[in-house]
Amino acid sequence: MKHLFRSISIALAAGLGLTAAAQPTPPFDVTVAGNILNCAPGSTVNITTIQGTQPAVDIDVPVDPQTCTFGVTLAMDSYQGWFLVSTQCNGAIQTDNVNYTVNALDPDSNYVYVIFNCGNSLDCMGVPGGNALPGTPCTTPAGNIGYYNTSCICVDSVASVNACFNMVQTAPFEVTFNSCTTGGTGPYSNLWDFSDGGAVPGDGIAHTYAGPGTYTVCLNVTDADGNGDSTCEQVYVDANGGVSFDPPTGCQACLTVTPVMNGNNAVPFQANFIDCSTGAPTLDHLWWLPNGLNSDQQNQTFTFQGPGVYGVCLDITDGLGCESTVCDTVVVDANGGISTDPAWYDCMGELWGPAVAGTPCDDGDPLTTGEVWGIDCSCAPEVPVPCTGCFTTTQASTPANGPIPFLAYFENCSTGGSGPFQYAWSFDNGVTYSNGPADTTATFTPGTHMVCMIMTGPSGNGCSFCDSLVVDANGNINGNTPIDCLGNENGTALPGTPCTIQGTVIQGTWDSNCNCVPNNTDPCEAGFWVIQAYEIDSLNPNGSGTPIPYELWVWNLSEGGTGFYTFHWDFGDGTSSNEAFPTHVYPGSGPYLLCLSLTDSDGCTDTYCDSIAVDADGIYQGIMPGGGDDRAVLTLNVIDPLITAVPEAALGDLNVWPNPVQGELNITLNSAMHGTVDLMVIDASGRTVSTARHAVNSGNNRLEFNAGELKAGIYLLRITNGREHLTQRFVRTY
Repeated sequence: MKHLFRSISIALAAGLGLTAAAQPTPPFDVTVAGNILNCAPGSTVNITTIQGTQPAVDIDVPVDPQTCTFGVTLAMDSYQGWFLVSTQCNGAIQTDNVNYTVNALDPDSNYVYVIFNCGNSLDCMGVPGGNALPGTPCTTPAGNIGYYNTSCICVDSVASVNACFNMVQTAPFEVTFNSCTTGGTGPYSNLWDFSDGGAVPGDGIAHTYAGPGTYTVCLNVTDADGNGDSTCEQVYVDANGGVSFDPPTGCQACLTVTPVMNGNNAVPFQANFIDCSTGAPTLDHLWWLPNGLNSDQQNQTFTFQGPGVYGVCLDITDGLGCESTVCDTVVVDANGGISTDPAWYDCMGELWGPAVAGTPCDDGDPLTTGEVWGIDCSCAPEVPVPCTGCFTTTQASTPANGPIPFLAYFENCSTGGSGPFQYAWSFDNGVTYSNGPADTTATFTPGTHMVCMIMTGPSGNGCSFCDSLVVDANGNINGNTPIDCLGNENGTALPGTPCTIQGTVIQGTWDSNCNCVPNNTDPCEAGFWVIQAYEIDSLNPNGSGTPIPYELWVWNLSEGGTGFYTFHWDFGDGTSSNEAFPTHVYPGSGPYLLCLSLTDSDGCTDTYCDSIAVDADGIYQGIMPGGGDDRAVLTLNVIDPLITAVPEAALGDLNVWPNPVQGELNITLNSAMHGTVDLMVIDASGRTVSTARHAVNSGNNRLEFNAGELKAGIYLLRITNGREHLTQRFVRTY
C-alpha cells in the first residue's frame, strides 16, 4: 500500500501573492512518521530511499515504547521521492512503500505516514496482524479510491479534492496545461510548478520547453474550503519538439557543449558537456571524455590542456534497455575559446586561418607577382578564368506580328575570358561577317543547319561555340516534336533521367548521347575473413587476448555495388542463413566449405567461399585436408567489421596493409590539399593508445605506423584533418 499524507487544510491568506511565487529549491523537509500497533520494546523502523530518490538514505528509527509511534524529518533533494519502510513484527518483516511530492505552497511541510499492525487482531481484510486498518486507503466496490471507516467499510472520499490536469500541444516545444480537478468545493485555486523553472498560478497555462528532455509538472490545488491536493506528471519532449505524457518508445542520446562562464565572460579552456537525451526513465549515462577517461555523471565540466580538435561522446541506456550514442567535435583555439563549429586548417596549417583558396600568397619567386592560393593549397600566379562560348537559339518575333517564319534569333550567353571581344558568326561553315554583334538573327531555308560563334579577345585569347538548328516546311525554328532516348515523341526518357540497362536490372542515367550509363561502376564483391575468437582478461585489459577454443569470428567484408545487399550464407553442413551477421553452431570441428553470396539493389551478384576447421584444441587451422576424427562442436559468429569512412572531398581512399600486422603497418590515403592530419590508434576498450601528426601533400600519401609496440588485439585507426575523418580496423597478431 502507498500512503501519501497531504496537507488537507491549507488556508490561503487573503494577501498571498501567487504571481510572485518562486520555484522551490532543495533541500526539502520531509517527515516520515507512523504507528506500530502492539509494538515490542526496543523496536526500530528502517527507512530506505528507492527509485533514485536523492540523497540516498538508509536509517533505523527507534519506536517509542510508550506510544508505539515513530518519526523522523529528512532533508531531501528530490522533488518527488519514494521510501521503503520496514519493521519486524513477531519474527516477520512487514514493509510498505510510501512516496511524497513537495508542496509548492509550503515546500518544507511534507509528510508521509505509515501504520503497521504487529498484533494478532484481524484488520479490515480479515488478515491477522494486517495493515488494512480504519483510516487507511482502499478501493470501493465502484472502483474508486476511498478509506476504511471505523466499521471497516471502504467508503468514498467524496469530499476530498482530486487534482487532475491535461495538456494540449500548440506548436513544437509549446503546450497549454489545463486543470481537470474534481471533488471538494469550487472554485479552485491552482498553482503550477515546472521543473524547468517557475511556479505559475491560474489555469490554461502556456509553457515553452527550451529543448528535448524529461521534465516534471505539478499542479497544487486548493478548494474554497481550504482543502488541497496535488499531482505530478512527467513530460517527455523529443528532438522535434513533440510533447507527451507517454515515455518515448525509443531513446536518443543528445549532448550540447557550452563554455564555462564567469559572469558574462567565458573561462578559457573550460567547457560544459550538457546532457539533453530523451528516453524512458531512468537514464544511465556514460561519457567518453577527450582525455580518454569515462564518467557516469549526467553533466560534465571539462578542462582542456591546450588548443586543438577534440572528440566527446555520450552513451545512454534508458529504463527500458534502449541504448543510443552521440558524439561531437570540440575545437579549442589558441585563446582557449570553445566551439563546435566544423574545424578546418588553412594552407599554412593554421586552424581557421586566413590563407584559403583565392587569397594572396607569396611563392618566394621575386620574378612573379599576383600569386594566390589554389584549391590544392599551391601558391601560384592567378590564372584568369577562360572564356566559355554559349548562345541560345529561338524563333525571332515582333510584338506586333508574333513569330517570324524562317528567322532565328541567337542570344549570346558566354562567360569568362578577358574582353572586349569581337564576334564572328558562321552559318553552314561559311563566315557571314567577322566583326558582328554579340546577339544576331539569320534567315534559313527548311532543313538542318549548323551555326558557330567565334569570340576573339584583345590579346588573341578566345573561344567558340557551335550548335545545330532544324527548320521545318512552315519556317518553325527547332519546332519539331522532341524525341526522347527511347524514340518516343514527347517522351520522358531524357538525358539526366533514370534508366535501366537493357537486359539487366542495373539502374543508370541517360547521358547527353542517350546512352544508359550505370550509376555505380564499382562491381559488388562478396568477401569475408576468418579469425580465432578471443577474449580480454578483465584484470589485465592491456594484455594480449586469450583464444576461445571452438569459436571462430568471421568478418563480413563485402563491398562495392550499391551498398544495399541481400546475403545468403551456405555453412557447408546442409544449412544456410539470409542474415548479414548470423551465428551458427556446427556439429563437428570441420572442415566445412563456407560460402557467402550477395546481391545488391542493382542486381549485381557475387560469391566467395573458404574452407574452415579447427584442430583438436579448437584452434583455427584454415583448410584441413582429410577432416580428422575430432567431432567437437564448432561455433561461428559473423561480425560487422565496422570499416567506415566519411567520403569527403579532402580525404579519401584509406588503405592499410598488411592486415593482420605484426610490425610496420603501411597506410595510404588521398588528400585534396596540402596540410596536416592527426593519426590516432584506439584499442577495443575505446582507449587511445597512440597519437601522431603527419604532413600530407595533395594527391596520394603514404604513412607508416609501428604496430609492433601494441598488444595483440583489434584496433581502430582514425585519421582526421579536423573537419573530416577516415577510420579502419586492423588486427595486431601474436
